[in-house]
Amino acid sequence: MAEKHFQHVVALLADCSMVVSFVNEEEREMVNEPRVKFENRGIRVQRRVRWLSAVVVMLVAAAAAAGDVSGNWTLTISDPFGMDNDVGLTLAQDGEVLSGKVDEASVEGSVEDGRITFHYDVDSGQVGMITLTYTGTVDEDGMRGEVDFGGFAAGAWRAVRQD
Repeated sequence: MAEKHFQHVVALLADCSMVVSFVNEEEREMVNEPRVKFENRGIRVQRRVRWLSAVVVMLVAAAAAAGDVSGNWTLTISDPFGMDNDVGLTLAQDGEVLSGKVDEASVEGSVEDGRITFHYDVDSGQVGMITLTYTGTVDEDGMRGEVDFGGFAAGAWRAVRQD
């Protein structure tokens, strides 16, 4: 996800450099614009560059805030019967790849463009080991989505950051 945001930032910076590259003495003389008109254009270009720079900074900050899910979370799992169960979830993110722990179970998954998927195995007791698969979204308030209980049932989940 961060790579895609980085590509957008690079594209915006390229646009800025193209706009700024027009503002030099040789090109001004080539187009024979009156100096006053050119100076007004230079002021407009400076304002655009400042505005684009502010947008780039906001995009980078938003990508960093929404993009990294590393840390400790309280994971609330709602089963099909409406019962909630809170467990601790620890995630580490390397690019789009997730790893971590829920209690003693190892978590693997991915996060990309605000979408998250992760899974881990648990011993259900009655049917043995089942895989819990979580899919959902990430935003500034936390994470939420649906959980599949090994194909036997489905429920909802949400997670809030502990840190």
